[in-house]
Amino acid sequence: KHPNYFGEILFHCGISCMGISGTPMQVFACIFPTFFMAFTLQNAARRSDREADHKYKRIDGYAEWSATTPVLLPGLRGAAPPTEGAA
Repeated sequence: KHPNYFGEILFHCGISCMGISGTPMQVFACIFPTFFMAFTLQNAARRSDREADHKYKRIDGYAEWSATTPVLLPGLRGAAPPTEGAA
């Protein structure tokens, strides 16, 4: 649902890798923003999903699409929700 957020997190991970060879303070200064951005983007994805769930709740197939589409990692499929009457 949000592959752009995943790309942003990967970008910040790459920036963090550039500071790994520095002093402990430089390492912290490069790594901390990555965790902060990951936390911020994960929360933004959750908020966006809640808004979409409310906005598109009447659209046929949206609930199934939302349940089976990964939040951040493109290409990974979630477990499909059980269908009624399935044994």
